[in-house]
Amino acid sequence: MVTRLYEHFFYFDDETSAHSAEDDLVEAGFDVETLPPDAGVEAWSLLATHQASLDAAQLDELTTEMESLACLHGGTYDGWGTARG
Repeated sequence: MVTRLYEHFFYFDDETSAHSAEDDLVEAGFDVETLPPDAGVEAWSLLATHQASLDAAQLDELTTEMESLACLHGGTYDGWGTARG
């Protein structure tokens, strides 16, 4: 199985929620970039990345975990992406 860089996208209404989610993601082994709202986006944005070899079942499980984490912190999980190659 090929190792890929997976990107996970989150949105939060406030800084406290965004940083709480960031702490949980870092603790789980993700690299996280947290961005404040700007002219085009009204929410706090998180980009969490990690290298992994995942099959479809593992991606489904991880998606459920990410949705739960976002909900726990009052945010939205907007899915994941990776470069094909």
